[in-house]
Amino acid sequence: MYSLAIKRTQLVECVLNTVVVGQRFQFQDVPEISRNNIILYGLEAFTATQLVTTPSARTVVPIGTGLLVNLQNALNEQFVYNIPYFSLIRSQNGGFFFSFADGIDVQLTNCTVQITNITSLVANQSAVFNLIYAYKR
Repeated sequence: MYSLAIKRTQLVECVLNTVVVGQRFQFQDVPEISRNNIILYGLEAFTATQLVTTPSARTVVPIGTGLLVNLQNALNEQFVYNIPYFSLIRSQNGGFFFSFADGIDVQLTNCTVQITNITSLVANQSAVFNLIYAYKR
């Protein structure tokens, strides 16, 4: 079994300002990691079952359905396109992280969450991710 060595972790929010099917929302800017391109090794998502509120006191999305995740690298190339948020929740996939063995040079603020179904979603909730990363050298 592949074991992911955790270098650094950071919770990152994607605030769903409005709840409209098709709307995309960017990951929030996190100065500690956004100013430096990071190498992403792993990713996990949370629902309100695992994390009720975010560090910024926003409510976490209640379920993982109806959301898609898109990730872009530092060259603005999409390397993850429309992966279901539900697939990134560890409790839904046997406790595994979504991992990138060689790491991906990611541009955090170009990564998005897209709404495909508004059931159970409310404006200003957050899709929350734990990034497992290292600083780009």
